[in-house]
Amino acid sequence: MNKREFLSKLEEALGYELPPRAVTENLRYYSSYIDAEIQKGRPAAEVLEELGDPRLIARTIIEAAKSGADGIPGTADDLEFHETPYSAGGYDYDSDTDYKTEDSYSKGEHTGFGGNINIHTYTGCMPCLLGILAAMFIFSAIMGLLSFFAPVLAPVAVVILIFWLLGKADSK
Repeated sequence: MNKREFLSKLEEALGYELPPRAVTENLRYYSSYIDAEIQKGRPAAEVLEELGDPRLIARTIIEAAKSGADGIPGTADDLEFHETPYSAGGYDYDSDTDYKTEDSYSKGEHTGFGGNINIHTYTGCMPCLLGILAAMFIFSAIMGLLSFFAPVLAPVAVVILIFWLLGKADSK
């Protein structure tokens, strides 16, 4: 694994649960750390092996962010998670100062590996889902009533059919 792959996996793992600014801060930190270690003469493979699995690092960062500075989840110092995750674009792994924004997508300037997924756009189909759920409920209620009355309705329908046929035979 090289630096680019490491940071790409880290961005993906962090992007699902952290706000974009927190993802960017962590990517910059790890990018500069790797660069500093390489400048000291260490091989990149050795530095990356020492760091370990980026998904495990991401899980640790997410847990720490959710626990806040005091280490207790659900307190006032916890990181705010109300921002839209994974929507601010990607991180350019070759430059620590070149962070791509959503505007760069519209201009065709995106060079990072991050997706431009806005999870909140999926909440627009909530009325549709509620309509489908209501239709399923009504259909289930009708089918339940039919299955409840089926043992009675079948013989009644046969008796009505016989009387109707006899009425036709008498009129001839």
